[in-house]
Amino acid sequence: GDVERFLAGVEHARYLLANPVEALVRHLAAYCRRGAGDPVVDRREVPEQAYDEILLVTRDRPGLFAQVAGLLAAHRMNVLSAVLNTRTDGWVVDVFHVSREPGDDPGERRWRAWEADLRALLSGAASPADLIEARLRRSGGLARPRPRVPVRVEIDNRSSRRFTVVDLRTADRIGLSYDVARALAGQGLTIRLAKIATNIEQVADAFYVETLEGGKVERPERIERLRLAVERAVAPAGEGTR
Repeated sequence: GDVERFLAGVEHARYLLANPVEALVRHLAAYCRRGAGDPVVDRREVPEQAYDEILLVTRDRPGLFAQVAGLLAAHRMNVLSAVLNTRTDGWVVDVFHVSREPGDDPGERRWRAWEADLRALLSGAASPADLIEARLRRSGGLARPRPRVPVRVEIDNRSSRRFTVVDLRTADRIGLSYDVARALAGQGLTIRLAKIATNIEQVADAFYVETLEGGKVERPERIERLRLAVERAVAPAGEGTR
């Protein structure tokens, strides 16, 4: 049944260990509602933590995280945390905690508009670049305030047996995850796991990536290009990263 398929498709045991039982039950229920290729998008408010949780079950695809993060930014919502759970059956169970700008209540209308955009992207009815960039232009683009903390990017090949880990420390802003995800894609990398954490307008993010061929980023010159690409994506125009 679906329960057996759900458990059989778990790629890493840490997914089961890292989630409380009630979260796993929500994930299972959403997974069981999936169609042949139709995504399941669930949202719930977590008022005591002042964020909304989005649970997305969909077919995996290149650039999925960047597209979700880009649409959230285009609708003036920020990714506070995200855990991407890639499965062995070609589906993902991704969890996003999102906030909005102070004093900005998106309301049901904005959520419905965001979900409609997301479904258009996932169905292929709209081009990701065209839709996201059009929404960003209409919403005034991405805020790029001067960082209050230095930008730190570290490329770590020791912490994971399988992936290269891109560790990022910087000031938070709407669209940050989108910019980083685009930079990683531009370097020919696939994000397999993202751990995004925001604390007092600062982020401590870790992106677990592999090359399109599979495997880590190994060559020193490619590691340096990767580090510089992420720094450029994060730092506002005209700002240094040191």
